[in-house]
Amino acid sequence: MKKTLIYLLAVILTFGMTFNFTSCGPAMDELPWEVIDKDEDDGPSDGFNYADVETSTLEGNLLSAMPLLLNYLPHKYQYQRSNSIDVYAGYFTVSNSAFQYGGPLPYTYSYPNAYIEGCLGESRSLYPLLYAAYHYADNQKHNLPEWKALAQIMYAYSMHELVDAFGVMAYKDYRAQKITPPLEYQSGREVYELILADLEEAIATLKARKPSSDALKRVEGVVGGYSNLKWENWVRFANSIRLRMALNMVKADEGWARTVAEKAVNDEIGVITEDFGYPNIEGAQHPLYMISATWNDSRLGASLENILKRYDSPLLEKWFDRNPNAIRAKSGGALMLNAKKDWVGIRQGVQMYPNSGNTAGYGAFSPFRDQFMTRTYFKVVEVLFLRAEGALRGWNMGGSAQNFYEQGIKRAFDDHKVSGYETYINREVVENIDYEDYYVPEFGIKGRVNVGVKWNEADNNEVKLEKIITQKYIANFPMGAEAWTTFRRTGYPRLFPVPEKYKWTYDNSFDVELQIRRLPFNEATETDKLNVAQVEQALGSTNSAGTRVWWDIANESRDAEGRIIPKNF
Repeated sequence: MKKTLIYLLAVILTFGMTFNFTSCGPAMDELPWEVIDKDEDDGPSDGFNYADVETSTLEGNLLSAMPLLLNYLPHKYQYQRSNSIDVYAGYFTVSNSAFQYGGPLPYTYSYPNAYIEGCLGESRSLYPLLYAAYHYADNQKHNLPEWKALAQIMYAYSMHELVDAFGVMAYKDYRAQKITPPLEYQSGREVYELILADLEEAIATLKARKPSSDALKRVEGVVGGYSNLKWENWVRFANSIRLRMALNMVKADEGWARTVAEKAVNDEIGVITEDFGYPNIEGAQHPLYMISATWNDSRLGASLENILKRYDSPLLEKWFDRNPNAIRAKSGGALMLNAKKDWVGIRQGVQMYPNSGNTAGYGAFSPFRDQFMTRTYFKVVEVLFLRAEGALRGWNMGGSAQNFYEQGIKRAFDDHKVSGYETYINREVVENIDYEDYYVPEFGIKGRVNVGVKWNEADNNEVKLEKIITQKYIANFPMGAEAWTTFRRTGYPRLFPVPEKYKWTYDNSFDVELQIRRLPFNEATETDKLNVAQVEQALGSTNSAGTRVWWDIANESRDAEGRIIPKNF
């Protein structure tokens, strides 16, 4: 029976997470589409009494769930982030159309493809590991409601990212481990209500129970733990999720958003003051290094390249290498750029070709270089910029918008150990640098970010918000899910549009300036199609990439050239 093997599988998963693989091989790092739902009908009603599960098994499952909130194994990270969300955020662009252990990706806006539901894939590993703690940790046998609280927080973290990406989610069915379609989908707003209720209950439980560091070792591990073995940090993590969700929904329901945000920030324990995520283990590398620098499957995104250049940010050199090889034009083969001359990114949506390492085509563009970047779930810099935005809106965030804004920029410089903060924070104008595509020159485009860095109280709120979000976009790199969500809800930073000829092939539900507004659920198989009616009912619209999620309010306008003019106030 599948569920009776969960603990054994969990131990294997945890063991596997301590390694960084040096080749693109599936032996220990199975791909999600190879392992998902091998026994779909073996659910909670299979006759196994979960109320009687041993405490050691329940705690072992939580221990194994910890690294799955955002799986930093290279194959899993590539499937869940690099080949989809990180592209839509403008951070990276896939540089290869063919993958040894995955489906083709001729260009990043092709549909259907094997990666469009990537961020959903890990839930099928995570949720079974949360099940016993979520439903039975607080029963008479265990009397460990604090473990239910941790399961609630982990479920909330995963679910809020999924519903922001897809617009709706089968929150109740996944929680109950019902995976056989058709599933019942809840609307985005209802999922937010359910998540926030879970988080409020979890926070109250942890404050009442105050689990010790020795107890937390049993579910976090002994190497420092995700919370540094402090229950207060779990509360801060939960409050930070609430703060993020509040700003996400500010256009849809500002009153509710303000209440949620102020409750999170002004809680007596508050929001995170140290990054929440993987324990720091010497020699543990970030999967982006493997994906980009070793496998040559992704490169710097053009939008991020141009933004960092226009601000003359030292983080560009910290995070990326110059072009490793000479770049020749696709048409005619003329030499366009000698090797190691510049940082060059790729526009999202352009056509990909099978590359030969880093020697041809887009493979010669800039790879990621920050091999040992920390692996986080939630960064302090994001909280600082969220508080800056809240304060700008007149909410009680415990300080001024300017103060939190400048703290966020300083924290990013300190986190990455780069100098030049004093010069950077006083930059009033950007460098006049445009984007050049040396491989396909027709994709070159004028730079779009024009706001400076220096805070100016005389600016209107829209300009101040653009500064906050643009600097948050830089500081919170490489957290692509949050960056893409913030771009959709605010219109900032000003990412480059998708080249017209390579826009989404599934439908014409959105234009190249607005870009993709949500991830559509796959409809490639008859099984996939069983869920579509429920999805569309919960969405109140079609299962298309242009359908806006519930907090994505269409109040922007256009300039004479068709570019978006955001409206956030």
